[in-house]
Amino acid sequence: MQQCPREFGHGYTSFEQAIELAVGDDHRPAREKIIVLTLTQATARRAEDELRVWFAPAPPT
Repeated sequence: MQQCPREFGHGYTSFEQAIELAVGDDHRPAREKIIVLTLTQATARRAEDELRVWFAPAPPT
């Protein structure tokens, strides 16, 4: 979600939360990543870095 700097000022926050995905009649647990930012070159880089980590495969256990 990108915010307007005139209305919200400059900022960046991100978090993860548990959700359920509806697949037919089933509900499957999932996680989602939320990033709220005022777009600048610095916040774009930060969001990109976070998303790269988010989408990286989990290490083997």
